[in-house]
Formats: sequence, structure tokens, C-alpha cells
Amino acid sequence: MYFDFHFSSQGHNHQKDDKVCQDASWSYSNDNASIAVVADGHGSNNYPRTDRGSRFAVEVAGQAIKEFVETVAEDEEEFHLDSDKFLLQLEKRILAKWYEAVEIDLQANPFAEDELALVSDRYKSFYLNGERQEKAYGTTLIAVCQTKSYWFGIHIGDGKCVCVQPDGTTDEPIPWDEQCQQNITTSICDSNAIEEFRHCFSTTIPIATFIGSDGVDDSYTSIQELHGLYTSILTVFAQQGQAIGLKEVEEYLPTISRKGSGDDVSISGIITFPLPSALVTLMQTQAQLDAINLEYSRLEQELRVEKEELERFLREQQKMWASYHSVSQKVGEQQDRISSITQKLDKAFDQRERIIRENERAQQSLKEEWEKSSPKGETLTKRSHSEHQTHILLEETIYPFEEFVERTKSQNTSNSDNESVPAIKVVLEQEERQHSVDDDNDATQTAEATNIPSEMASLNSYSNGLLKLASICKKRRFVSGNIGETDNE
Repeated sequence: MYFDFHFSSQGHNHQKDDKVCQDASWSYSNDNASIAVVADGHGSNNYPRTDRGSRFAVEVAGQAIKEFVETVAEDEEEFHLDSDKFLLQLEKRILAKWYEAVEIDLQANPFAEDELALVSDRYKSFYLNGERQEKAYGTTLIAVCQTKSYWFGIHIGDGKCVCVQPDGTTDEPIPWDEQCQQNITTSICDSNAIEEFRHCFSTTIPIATFIGSDGVDDSYTSIQELHGLYTSILTVFAQQGQAIGLKEVEEYLPTISRKGSGDDVSISGIITFPLPSALVTLMQTQAQLDAINLEYSRLEQELRVEKEELERFLREQQKMWASYHSVSQKVGEQQDRISSITQKLDKAFDQRERIIRENERAQQSLKEEWEKSSPKGETLTKRSHSEHQTHILLEETIYPFEEFVERTKSQNTSNSDNESVPAIKVVLEQEERQHSVDDDNDATQTAEATNIPSEMASLNSYSNGLLKLASICKKRRFVSGNIGETDNE
């Protein structure tokens, strides 16, 4: 006795995007055979009727296989001898029936502009012009059939077929199509679809057969994990019975999508009942072993990752040590340079302080020496002021006096030298005796006493300035404008 089941669930991402479920599944059993079918419509916007295409595919494939089993029953031996020929005819019939269903739908529901709003211009042009309209219904297809004497499967596109053999092992008997990679897949709508079908025939009947869309396959990271899913489902059916098994599979499909691919998910299967008790025990221990093997593989992978990370850290540590030593050496060199400069700076500071003290002592010595050689109470600052006043006096007396003498000579050319010179001499002698008397009074008294001519009055005034200058020069010991020199003459 065989038991069949099938479930399809809208993908987690399709729920968020408000897309219809594009998967379809179908199963059937009678006294002679059990059939399971899964179809996965294409998710691209260029296939706007792919959900219909997948539904048509499972329906026509299931009906075609039912008819095929009845037909080959009349000559089953020939079918065993040349299964490829028979299965190719079955694939052709399925393809023809699918095109027939598509054509009927197109006649009843022609394409409308709003339906093609998200379709690319290239495909929209095809569909509106009646060209290659079957593309809009594109889908994959997996179908298996199991009788008491044989088993076969046909497949176009992606998805997987996993069988549990009588010895408890699992395999994928239908050959894989290398054209199916990532999001690229062959399809029943391809122009050479009949050449892209692949199939498998066997007289060894599996204990169970599971087929699933790529939404299930892509939710697991390895073939071992995927096979573990199907053996777990079989164990649930064996331990809990058909009703509980069906309920758990149906409820678990959305979780597979949510935690895995996010795509629509479908599983259909055929299970032999009752299962041998030894097989159930074997499957339980095998499931435990698979779980341990998976955990062991995971830990091995984690260990490899951690070792690689450790090696990377060690390489970085070596680089850091090398950099640390280099930096430490540079720090030491910099500290040595700073110490050397600090020592030089301290030495220069001490030298500067010494020179400052010597300079202060020299200034003090100069001051003391100057004060000794200068009149009592006179400082170097005061003397400098007196010298400045003396220069001003020179400019105000000597230079105008020389100019006055020259002018007087030119005005008194008729006078003899005996008149002027004695007069000047008298003035000089008089000023020598009375140099302490007021300069203006002296000049007046001298002029009255000697009865010198009026032209000599001005000369007398300049002579008084000259005498005063001589007195100041003598008192200040100022000769030729040099400070500190003494008149020894």
C-alpha cells in the first residue's frame, strides 16, 4: 500500500510583496500506482501567467501519467526493456497537453495592457502580437510514479527528487541538468523543451519518494541537510501516523520559506505503508547520526574559521611586534636627542647667566670709574645732557661769530688792524677778569669803559658767548666732543 501527499505554500517574500503563489503540487494513488507532481512557476515579471502555467502542468502531467500506467500495463515487459522510448513519448504527451491548456486559456483570456504593465517591452511586444505567448505561462515540472513493479520519474527545470531506499540510504535518481544554475532554469515553455526533459526508470521500489520545488532546496545549505529534511518527514509519518505527519508537513512549509529562501515552497511525496519496524529504528538512529554528523561538520567548519582567524591575528601580532620594536627604537633615539638638547640648553643657560653677571659687573665698574673722574654729584646721564647743551651753544655762538668777523672785516676795510684787534683783546681780557658777572651787563660795561665803536658792540656780545663756552669746556673737560678725555694743555 502506498500513501501520497502534496502541499504548496506561498513564499515569505511573496507574502510581503503581495504576489500569488506560483508553485503548484498534485498527488494521486489507486490500487495500481501512486503519482506525485510539483511545478514551480517562474518569478520574473516577464511571465505574468506563470501561476496558471504551473497549475496546468501538474494537472496534465498527473492525468497523462495515469493514462500511461494503464497503457503500459498491457505490455509492461516491453516498457521494462525500452523505458527511454516509452518515457519520451510520455514527456511529449505532457508537453502537448500543456500547450493545449495554455491555448485554451489564451482564447478565453486574451492579454490586456494592464496585465502587462510590469512586462519588458520585448516580451510585451511578443504577447500583444500573438508571438511566443506560451512564455507567459513558463514553469518547471517534476513528476514521479510508483507501482508494485517499477518506479520512474521525469523532470524539466530545477527542484529535487529524493528517494529513501529499502536499506535506509537516500539518493537523487533523476539526473541533474547543469543548465540550471542559481536563478537560471530550463522550462516547459522553452522552444526545445522536449530535449531538456530528463527521466529515470528503476525496478527497485523506494520506501519513499519526495519531490520539492527549488524554494525548498535553496533553504538548505547542503545536500545532506536537504536529505535530512525528507528522512525526518518520513520518520514523523512512521512514528506519528499519516494524520499527524500531514499536519506537521503543512505547518512546517511556511517556516522553511521564512527561515530559508523566502520563495514559494512545495513538497509532494509517496510513502510505502506500513513501514518495516527495523527501517523505522534504522531511520531514527540514522537521523541521530545525520544530526551528529551535521553538528560535527559545523563544528569542524567553525574550527577552521577560528584557526584561520587565529593565524590572521598571529600575523597581525608579528607585524605589531615588529612595529613596536621599531617604534621603541625611535622613541629611544628621540629621548636621547631630547636629553642631549636639554643638556646643551642647561649649559647655555648657565653660560648666559655667567655672562649677564660679568656684564653687570662691567657696567658697575664703568659707572664707578666714571663717577671718580667726573665732578662730584655728576652722573653719566647728566654729563651726556651737558654735552648736548654744549653742542647747541657751539652752533649758537662760534659759527655766528666767525661769520660776524668776516662781515666786519669787509665793512671796515678803511680801518687799520690796530684799532680792531686791541679792542677785541681788551674785551677778552675784561671778560677773563669778570667772567662771573652777568653776560649782558659785562658787555655793556666793557663797551662804555673802552669807548669802542658801535660796530664792535655785536662783536662784544659774541665774545661773551665765546668766553662762556671756553669756561664750560674747561669745567667739563670737554675736548673735540669726546667723553672722558681731559684737557692737558
